[in-house]
Formats: sequence, structure tokens, C-alpha cells
Amino acid sequence: MEENSYYCSQCGTKIVPSMKFCSNCGSKVNIIFPKEENTEKLVDKELVSESDAKSDYQNSSSGVAEIGGKKKTLLKIVIPIIVVLIGLLYILKVNFLGNSNDDPDIGLKIENVSFDFLVEDELIPAIAYAYAMGDEGMIKMTVTNNTDKAKSLVAGCEIPGWTNPFESSFTLKKNGFKELNLKLSFLEKLKQNKEIVDAQINYYIKENGVIIWNQSKAIKISSKGTMLWSKYADFDMIDYVAGFVNPNDVKVEEIVSRAKEYAPDRNLIGYQFDDDEMQAIQTRKEARAIFLALHEFGISYVNSPMSYSIGHSQKVRTPFESIRDKSANCIDGAILYASIFENLGMEPMIIIGPGHAIVGVRLYPNSADAIYIETTLTGSTDETDNYEEVSDEEILAALFNRACEKGGETYNEWLQNDEVQIVDIKDCRSRKIFPTFTN
Repeated sequence: MEENSYYCSQCGTKIVPSMKFCSNCGSKVNIIFPKEENTEKLVDKELVSESDAKSDYQNSSSGVAEIGGKKKTLLKIVIPIIVVLIGLLYILKVNFLGNSNDDPDIGLKIENVSFDFLVEDELIPAIAYAYAMGDEGMIKMTVTNNTDKAKSLVAGCEIPGWTNPFESSFTLKKNGFKELNLKLSFLEKLKQNKEIVDAQINYYIKENGVIIWNQSKAIKISSKGTMLWSKYADFDMIDYVAGFVNPNDVKVEEIVSRAKEYAPDRNLIGYQFDDDEMQAIQTRKEARAIFLALHEFGISYVNSPMSYSIGHSQKVRTPFESIRDKSANCIDGAILYASIFENLGMEPMIIIGPGHAIVGVRLYPNSADAIYIETTLTGSTDETDNYEEVSDEEILAALFNRACEKGGETYNEWLQNDEVQIVDIKDCRSRKIFPTFTN
């Protein structure tokens, strides 16, 4: 490596570093590097020229600036994405996973949620429809406002595919609570369902049009013919069988038309007499005409034992199905007869005892006396085998008399043993247990 050369800053004369004054012009020595030569410096223990060092520095500086720019651009993209993701997670939590029953984020506490219309998480159509038509709520809950401000809210529920959405507005005072009774409005398809299917109840609370809390409950929906007799105690669900009694069924109208052929003056007038004794006679004549019409139509008895144990359900035929199939067990027959009597404006009763059912009809409005009919004899021929040399009309009259005698004996036996349960159709209608199934 060459020794560095030094020159006077005033006149450019070559000088020695130890000189204090220029030998040519006498100026104080001020050493500078020649413009035409590169200055070297030591970087990482190697000698580099001044231009190389400057170049390295410039490249280094521009690199830092470039990296910094990329960081700022990346942050501008990433931060909004993170914000959006947080919002989506919150929406997912509220609308799909649901908030907890006591969620400080919404300032509400939801408790005591119940589903009285369900039977062990199973929806039985005859029972559910009665709840839907009645005054009692189907989904009950208590909502408490844990904030110092009043809240205007909306509660809703739905079984997707089976009900219409239901919503009800309500207001909560600050630190107040409210007990809610939510209803379900069923679609017609529930009345036609013939199998057990899985479904889900969704229920929620909205504030300012946004769902702030929701839950769901998995359930099963039974077929339309399912009848539950006992839920918590023996016979506690028995009145819901009135939902199967349908006086307006098209098949019931058909039997009524047939029965007129066996009625006095071919008229079925129901309760039209003011005199109770005359009405009692008329009621018996009309009951006989209905019995004979069903017998001639060919309704036959099909044995199907009944059980009233808690949690036990049974398949029950609608009047349409019994007439269409020309078959009925004891409860099917009682439902069919009750439907025809109600069609005529009369007051039928379904009488139930140990493992069996018969039908009754009051002799006149609000009467304590009634005709009781053993419906399983409707299609019987056994009772007519002993009759010889008599007309068919007399045989049928004898068969009807026997059905009434046996029905009365059965009722009195159950009554004496305190084993009788009476489903008064008129009373059930007053409690909004209306006809449910059309076919």
C-alpha cells in the first residue's frame, strides 16, 4: 500500500505531515486528500475506497427505507383484516353458538327456560296443537335486565320447516325482569307427518334488530297419529284425545248422509226438542241410525290393546282413516262415533277405563244421563247368529240394543270401581282443544 501524499490547502505544494507551515506560501498546514485519488477506509478489517464506502452506505440506507415502506403497506392491509375477523367471530358466537344464559356483554340474564308442550323432547302433534291454540305459552323463560338502562327487546322462536317464525316485543325496566310465553304457529305439514323425524327449536332475543342471544334445542317430531295418555301421572294427558275428534271430516259427512236412511223421517236433527223426555227418545233413535249406518258400511273391529302407563304412547286412527280402511279398535271407534255425534250438534263423551274405551252421548244438552255404546260390536255378527226367522231390521235393532247394554254395563262397572275417565268433548272445546287432523 502506497504512502499517502499531503498538499497545502492554499497553494497545493506537496508537504510533510510534520510541517506546521507550508514551505512555499507560509500558510498553516491544512492537509487534504487530492481530488483525483480515492480515499481508503477500513471496514470489517479490509481497506476500501471512499467511493465504495459511500456506495455501501447509500445502499444500506435505501434498503432500510424500502423495508420500512413494505412494513407500513403490510400493516395497512393486515389491521383491517384482523378487525373484520374479530367481527365475524362475534357474529358467529351470537348467532350460531349463542351467548351464555348470563352474559355480561348484553346485560341480560335468561333463565327458567321450559318447554311444557314437549314430552321428553318429543313433539306430539295432537298435544302441540292444543298448546298452540290455548292460552298457555309453549316456550317459557325469565329475562332479567342487569343494566341501569331500560331495554326494548324482541323475543322469537321457530322450528325451521315446521312452524312460521314467531316474534313478540317487550320492554325491560332497568334492573327489571319479565316472564315470557312464546308461541309456535305450525305449518300444515305437521298434520300430515307419518314418521318420527329430527328437528330443532331455535329461540332468541333481539335488540335493535340484531340477535344478541340465542339457543337451540334438538327434538323429535312424532307421527300425527301418536296419542300420549299419561305424562307425569295416570291419565293426565287423556283430554288431548279430543283433538282426534273431527265433526267436519269429509268421511264423517259421508256416514251422516248414510245414517239419514235409518233415521225417523230420514232426518238427523240433533238436539231440537225443548222437552227433555222427547229429546231423549230422539237421541236414542239417531244413535241407532248412526250405529246401523256404520254396521252396513262394513266397519270391523281390529284388536289393539291400550296402555295408559306413564310415558306410553299409542297409534290412534283419525275418523277419516277408520272409515277409509273400514277398521277401528275401541279408541278409534269411540273417536269416530264422537265425531259423528258432534257433527249433529250433540254432546259426545269418550269413556276410558282399564285397557278399553267406549263412547257416550248425552240424551239432551247438559244431561246427566247418556247412552253408552260398545263400539267394538259395530261390525259384529256374533250377536245375530241366534236370531232366526226375523227380519234384518230386527236383527240390527237387537245388535244396537246389545251394544248399548254392554256399553252401559261397562261404564257402571268402571264407575263403581272408581276406574272411569271421561273425556267430555264439549268441555275440551271450551278449553281450546279443537279438532286437529283433517284426514
